Amino acid sequence: MKISVTILSRMPPERSRLVLSYAPENFEINIIESSAPIDLQINACKDADAIILGTPNIDMSVLNECHKVKLLQTLSAGYEELNIEAISKIGIPIANNGGSNAGAVSEQVLSIALMLIRGTLKHWENAKEKKWREGIRDLNFGELGNKKFGIVGMGPIGKELAKKLQGFQCEVSYYDINFLDPITENELNISRTTLNNLLKNSDVISLHIPLNEKTYHFIGKNEFLKMKKNAIIINTSRGGIIDEIALLKALKEEQIAGAGLDVMESEPPKENDALLELNNVIITPHMAGVTSESNSRSALFAFENVNRAIAKKEILSVVNTKELLTYRS
Repeated sequence: MKISVTILSRMPPERSRLVLSYAPENFEINIIESSAPIDLQINACKDADAIILGTPNIDMSVLNECHKVKLLQTLSAGYEELNIEAISKIGIPIANNGGSNAGAVSEQVLSIALMLIRGTLKHWENAKEKKWREGIRDLNFGELGNKKFGIVGMGPIGKELAKKLQGFQCEVSYYDINFLDPITENELNISRTTLNNLLKNSDVISLHIPLNEKTYHFIGKNEFLKMKKNAIIINTSRGGIIDEIALLKALKEEQIAGAGLDVMESEPPKENDALLELNNVIITPHMAGVTSESNSRSALFAFENVNRAIAKKEILSVVNTKELLTYRS
């Protein structure tokens, strides 16, 4: 049986080729730019059995014409740009990438943490400027090993990060609205704590929560005041989770020691963004989850999930289950 799948994306050609290389033989794939006019998007999507989003956004006027679609599948972990309520009302399940980028993002967190704690960028700048070994005796640099590491959000990325931190013998605690089962906590050698305790006790804090009304500016002035003076905060989730004005103040006034940001409230940041000028901040251009390996995993996951939807099997990583149940009852 032929399955019609439309991929709505602004992916570069090389990633499109990679994604297509994992498509099952019975899939008829139609790729259209997400910036294409709405009428062209409707024409490309209206007869599709499933839509895969390279960029997690689609106009409702397109979906309202898609009466055959059984799944809206993103290649990304984030989905905050989608109108979940409206999409649920027309009965379309939405699934994200199921943690396909967890390995990549967790590695980026460790990379940023190590660079900040070891002062790698400062040493690199000194070496380029021929200031060999300058400042290395100041003892302002440390080790990640045995540090207290706090993870906010224990989804696939948080769990993968906890697993990797075992090699550093860190004392890992986590905060999540849900409890992990005791077996998983024991396997990952982690313990659940309150947000206040995590903020007060952690040397490194890493954020892995979705952006929504409840998590907007989840970390702000009051949270920074609770942190250690030597604390580092890392955000690879979404920019709006941290109040950047409060972060700038906390860094300038040395309330905390440093920050690592793969995401920002405005992307790209404004040219005069003061965070770009600080030497205790590492900023990367929203690339933590982008590797050839994670792209391959997300493509495989997407096509397998489409197969599940068509076969009326349980769809994995659905993000609007509760809303669908509400509107279908």
